[in-house]
Amino acid sequence: MNNAYTVTAQGCDCGDFESRHIDDQTPCKHQWATLGATAAKLVGELRKARTIPRLEAAGRRFQQAMESCPALFVALARTEYRKCLELLREDQAAIQILIKPQPKSNGTYNGIEI
Repeated sequence: MNNAYTVTAQGCDCGDFESRHIDDQTPCKHQWATLGATAAKLVGELRKARTIPRLEAAGRRFQQAMESCPALFVALARTEYRKCLELLREDQAAIQILIKPQPKSNGTYNGIEI
């Protein structure tokens, strides 16, 4: 049996979406497969970012594509972005502590810096 469905950001004409959409707003499997792929790619790019500028660049690259995604996908991507941003900020703070300037030397004694 080969069924074809029309999938948009607002819905799908499959029976699963029709029955599910009455109770909640979750996407059907067809929406996950088509529209969710963009969100999944974005999340993958966000998780690969090792710096805040790269994280921001990934968000900008997918911004227009995410505008056509259902709100659930956008919310998931935003949550992931915030999580990654927080982790990168924590990493940056830890690095700044590690490279904190050392106190000025008081000279040397027997060839050893004091």
